[in-house]
Formats: sequence, C-alpha cells, structure tokens
Amino acid sequence: MRLSQVFGGGVILVAGLFAGMVAGCTNSSGLRKQPPMVEQMSTKPAPRMGAVTTEVTFKKSEILDREFLYGADLQYSSMGDVEYSLILQVLAIGHFDARFRIMNAGGEARLQLIADQRAYFESDINHPERLIHEFRVLRQTAKTISIEIERGSPVLLSMLGSAEEDGAPASMRTSWVRSVQYETKGNYLMFETSLEDSAGNVVEFMESLFPRETLVPAGTGEPETLLLNDPEREPLADRYRFLSNASVFLDMPSEGRVRTQVASRFPYHPEYAPEPITWFVTPNIPSQYLADIRTGVEAWNRYSQKLWGTDMVRFAGILPDGVKVGDPRYNVISWDSVAEAGAAYESQAVDARTGLQSHSLIYLPNAWLNIGRQYWEQGDLSEPLSDPARSEPSAILAREAQARRVLGRRLPVNCIQDAMAKLGLRARVDAET
Repeated sequence: MRLSQVFGGGVILVAGLFAGMVAGCTNSSGLRKQPPMVEQMSTKPAPRMGAVTTEVTFKKSEILDREFLYGADLQYSSMGDVEYSLILQVLAIGHFDARFRIMNAGGEARLQLIADQRAYFESDINHPERLIHEFRVLRQTAKTISIEIERGSPVLLSMLGSAEEDGAPASMRTSWVRSVQYETKGNYLMFETSLEDSAGNVVEFMESLFPRETLVPAGTGEPETLLLNDPEREPLADRYRFLSNASVFLDMPSEGRVRTQVASRFPYHPEYAPEPITWFVTPNIPSQYLADIRTGVEAWNRYSQKLWGTDMVRFAGILPDGVKVGDPRYNVISWDSVAEAGAAYESQAVDARTGLQSHSLIYLPNAWLNIGRQYWEQGDLSEPLSDPARSEPSAILAREAQARRVLGRRLPVNCIQDAMAKLGLRARVDAET
C-alpha cells in the first residue's frame, strides 16, 4: 500500500513496498566513468515573461549511437476537478528509451530525440519510432553540435486528456521553457517546461534526459538479473505484491520473446550499493509535521535492520534550495496545503526493461491530516464519516490516471485511495491486538 494514513495528529507515511523500495541512488560506478556530454550552455530570457531560451553544445561522441533515458514528471497544473479539490500534480511519468539523430532537410539541420519502442512490440521488425523532441541546430562541427531548447515536448500533450467544451480533444496552444540545468555527474540534462492547451489548461513539467548507464549498470537486463512481476515466472510476485509500470517484451531462455512485467525497485544492496536511499519533503510543509514524516519514512529500516543490520532509507529533511520537483536525483514528498482532497498517491520513474527506479514522488495534501483527525475523533471508526459519495474523488482521479498515456504507456500511479474506503483504525487495532 502506498499512501499516507493518518492517526490522530501524526502522519504515518506508508511510502513503499519492500520489493519496490521507496527511493534510490544512481549507479555511482557508472557516474564516475562518464565524461561530460555538454561542452557549454548559455541561457537568455525569451520574449514571453518567465520563459528562457537555452543554447546547448553537445559533444557528438557522447550523444550519438548511445542509449538515453528520457523522463517527464508532472509538477503542477490547473487540470482536475475543482469540486473535489483534485488538481492533478506531482506525477513521475517514467523513463523511455531514446536516441539522438541528426536530420538534414532542405538545407536545415535538426537534432531529433527519438523514442525506441522495441520493448513494447513483440515483432522483431515492427516497432515504430516516436519523435520526442526536435531541436533547431544553430551550428555544428565535426565534434560538436549546438542546439536551441525553447519549448516542451509535444508528446506531453498526450497525457493531458483534456477536451474542448464540445468534447473534442484539446490541442496545444503554446509551450515554453522556464529553466534548463545540466549536471556533469551523471550527465543529467533537465528542463522545466510548460504547456497551455486550447481548453485553457496550463501544465508544468520537469523533462529530463541522461545516459541509460547512469541508472542501469552494465549487464543489468539479462534474464537472470531481473525481478519479474509475473506470477507465472516468479512465485513471489503475488506474495509480495510487486509493482510495475508497463508490460514489456523480453527474450527469455527457452521461451523466446514473451510479454511480461518487471518489478519496480531501486539499485540498493547492503553490500555493493549500501548508501541509504533518501527522501526529502518540499519546504512548504509546516515544521510541526517534519518529525512525523521522518518517522514514517525511516520506520522502514526495521526491515533492513532485521535482514542486514543496517538502515536502508533516510529522511534528509527539506528539499535543498534550487532543487525542483521532478529532478530524477531526488525522491520527494510534495506537501500541499489544501484542506479538502480525496486522495494521496505515489508514482515512480522506472526503466521498464529492468524495473530500476531513478526516483519516486508522493503527493501528500493537508487534507490527509484532517481526514485522520476526523477518524480519530468520530468514535466508531469502522463506519464512513458521511455521505459515501465522499469516496468519489479518488475514483475520479484513479480513472483519470488510468486513462492518461505518454508514448503509449499508462502513467505509473500506484494505490490512489480514499481514507473513507479504508478499514477504520479501531478495526485495525482490534485485529492487531
């Protein structure tokens, strides 16, 4: 179960299943081996207020003929159902295999970022490409190529699910870039982008791009290294309720190419990847709740202490200055001050071929405290608080999340639940005692 449960005034944050750990660190050995892919970068204000245009010069040897992971995280938006205080925000959409390609047409060059979709098709020849980004080339030499980043990816519109008043799908009205950041360690290129569709919805994203080996160590992906979320091939899948973000086609020994799912997990191991996996919370959280958040996150150490005699997770407090929601290096609990909301939820950014996660996001509204406080004060906690229709918000959000797709994959949103639908605290306590 991945949601926040509230007991009295304290938050117990149930942040992850043991098999799909709550937060992660990238493969440090992979980071050390990588030379920088960006030679230089400069940003200047764009005509639109709050927008920027960024020139990035790549080393061709570091981007061409190389596997990348493209990711996109929803930060904030105006989309949702205002009646139920369900404004869609804070979702890790996931990672997609991608490659760079230089295209020349009509005397004008473009640097394209193409989604490699072979993992999603059984056929060995039918796996159509998907254009994620196309950047205008400003200049190039034999060794470098300089491009301009000025708008968000058009594929992000496919997740919005918004419509005009007549029910027709909304189209993109405009897109702009709010910031661009490059981190040499891990070769992370991150850009905050915004879209406005023809229905008037404004949606903010963090797009990210980095070499696949930053997250996925060499050799990972062989059948013997995978943890499958597939009861036919892994008996533990049902027992531990593994989580997955997408079905993929993998070449399995003695089976050939089969459709299956890989369990989501972080590259933590007490011996060869022992650094604790770390959580942060957004700085808008009231200080009186920090201790409860720490308790909820670090309570998972009771399992690792029993197994290995070490802590596997750590709560590091407030998100550092300058770090934005959606940065794939950080696992974030995003606090929201809204007093009424029907759901809290968690999402993961995962490499679908191996199940390795770069990061995870949790949306935690103040409403969860109010719901828990009402439960605590009500008396008969096994009964709903009020009208059963109060359970509608989470059902609405769940349906919306299931319907949203990017590059043909559903958004990886897990365990969207309403506190009204949960077993009352008294019943749980009685069962435990």
